[in-house]
Amino acid sequence: MNADVYVDGRLFTFFHIVQIRWKMDALTTFQLNYGDPNRNHRWIREGSVVEVYLSWGGKTPTKYFEGIITRTSRNVSDQRFMVTGSGVNSGLYLRDKQAWDNSYERLSYSNMRGSEILSDLVAQVDQIDADIRPYSAEPSMSFEAEKGSNILSNFKKVATYCGYEWVIDENGKLIVREKVSPSESNARFNLILGNYDDFTDLPELPYIYIRGATVPKDYNAIKNFYKVNGKDGIYGTGFNQFSINKYRRAEAEYTDEGLTSVQSCELVARQLASINGEPKISIPIKIKGNTALSVGDVVYCDDLNRQLFTSLDNQYLKVFSKDDTIGQSGWSSDLTIGSPKRELTDVLE
Repeated sequence: MNADVYVDGRLFTFFHIVQIRWKMDALTTFQLNYGDPNRNHRWIREGSVVEVYLSWGGKTPTKYFEGIITRTSRNVSDQRFMVTGSGVNSGLYLRDKQAWDNSYERLSYSNMRGSEILSDLVAQVDQIDADIRPYSAEPSMSFEAEKGSNILSNFKKVATYCGYEWVIDENGKLIVREKVSPSESNARFNLILGNYDDFTDLPELPYIYIRGATVPKDYNAIKNFYKVNGKDGIYGTGFNQFSINKYRRAEAEYTDEGLTSVQSCELVARQLASINGEPKISIPIKIKGNTALSVGDVVYCDDLNRQLFTSLDNQYLKVFSKDDTIGQSGWSSDLTIGSPKRELTDVLE
């Protein structure tokens, strides 16, 4: 595998490593570490565009990532000179744009479908190209942007409330789709412990070896009944019946004054109960040189000892984050699969 790094359209050969962190429902961040005796780094600055292209053998390189440097730091010690440029993908434009209209009034929506609200929010940011894919059962809601908030924070809330997940791809396009459930119909890969030929009942999918994994379950954060408070004293409730029957009844309360109808409060309460009504599983995995898995992919996990993944209620899991480390001499990826514990601040703020 070959990795080429371009900064502002110029091939940059003095980098040490590029670290990229992909995460579901979050902006992609990166770090570019470099330094050279001729100080060829001087033309790299805040606002510079970093592009990473990958190729195998003699194949044409394809773009894997594009981001914008937002901060640089320098470290000089023991006759070594190191610069770290850190930044984010094009989603920073969503973060930097205030959620108001041309009259500087807060954006507000009355009884609109979730995809319509999301489309209008994204339309406020000229630099963002989006592919928003409505689904047949999407809900409608009434919503008002919080005072002084940005487009991104309101976009995340509405997407979570209405059952959408989102990523920003390598070309900077925002992809918004119905939340994919970890199931057989959505699976793309087998992740296995053991020799592939020794398995007798794997789904017919490409496979990737795992060298080791642990499967912790977190029952402490279960909340299966929610009361959600909206504007002017309105509220709604929602619950996760499956979670209540299987585990225990745990209550939580959430307030968002951007919700302007009882219907919207009930919608949000049901979504929060769904998100937080089951134990969370977080499985760290290390893979060397693999680029096939992407955040959002569903994988089937199995092992020969029948003691690890078979203890799960569902052996189909989702990739929630992926950390790539690309250097001059190699590539490695750290992934988190499962259903990691998600605080309200992670998904709504």
